Amino acid sequence: MESLCSIFLSQMQRSFECMQIAYLNAQRVVFTILQETQRDITFMEAYVKAAALMHEKPVEDYFTKLIQRLVPKSDPQARGEFKIVRTFLENFAGDNIKYLAESVETPGDPDGQVGRSYRWPLGPVIVISCFNFPLEIPAMQMLGALFMGNKLLVKPDIKTTAVIEQFIRMLHYCGLPLTDCDMVHTNGATFENIYRMTDVRMTQFTGSSKVAVRL
Repeated sequence: MESLCSIFLSQMQRSFECMQIAYLNAQRVVFTILQETQRDITFMEAYVKAAALMHEKPVEDYFTKLIQRLVPKSDPQARGEFKIVRTFLENFAGDNIKYLAESVETPGDPDGQVGRSYRWPLGPVIVISCFNFPLEIPAMQMLGALFMGNKLLVKPDIKTTAVIEQFIRMLHYCGLPLTDCDMVHTNGATFENIYRMTDVRMTQFTGSSKVAVRL
């Protein structure tokens, strides 16, 4: 029960922080205050380091063998998952993360009228992943959520939790803040209690249609 409560409180606190970040980002854009925040720098450096680390053969071999221990995949198949995630990180490393949050300006009909749209964090986001792609699918979904500053809770398949756990540990080693991503290792019935306690703004689910309808 303590672990459920701690996850719930963490989700709620980060949700509030996400709304604060969104408000401050909107102010920065509206008043054209161009400034670099330490959080932006931290994320950019962390993902650059992670992409570089994933080019080291011992790291690639480790994740490949780990996937094979848990899922019936050949070496090329397991290694392919790893390489896709590495390329995904490389594509968004550095300043590219900023461009995900760029605003769009559209001229209006009357003279001087301008319409602007902004992107900001949703808040609590949950990723529920499947068994057969233990790294590729959850890693890319969770990274997308983290890029925008959401509070993330990851629930991998209970049989393959070790893969995404080690990936998260690698991101922490590279500089990802410890408070930005939670992971839970449990069965579906127990996780449903967490799910109902959390004010989820978005759920990214990969699995059966039966569970999808229930969600």
